[in-house]
Amino acid sequence: MKITQEYLDFLNTNGVNIEPHELGNSALKREDALLAISILRNIGVPNLGGEVYLLSDEKIENDILSSASWSYSYKKEKNWEDYLKHTWRRSEEFIRSYPHQENVEPLFVLVPGEDTAESLLKKHQSPAS
Repeated sequence: MKITQEYLDFLNTNGVNIEPHELGNSALKREDALLAISILRNIGVPNLGGEVYLLSDEKIENDILSSASWSYSYKKEKNWEDYLKHTWRRSEEFIRSYPHQENVEPLFVLVPGEDTAESLLKKHQSPAS
């Protein structure tokens, strides 16, 4: 499935503009990021990973000290449904377990996938000899 207008509207309404760090990206506060994962789950789109930015004193910075990011790639031996569930579950775990810090709010940039099971299988098929 493709990203829906519902997801884009959610980002536009709840997202925090992180320019100039990532042009065109919106970051989400913890609870909003978890809601966004739920939307992706409802429309059947994997979350391929994400990155963490930190908001403190009205300043946004990438969390480069802890290399706070995560990613998942599809492996052809995996069942598509299991892969989807894995991306959602692990993303939620990462977001929930990200440390709480006084006077610092983590902002999460999600990376929803555009691929479907069919298109991924085609990408991973061996070329004919």
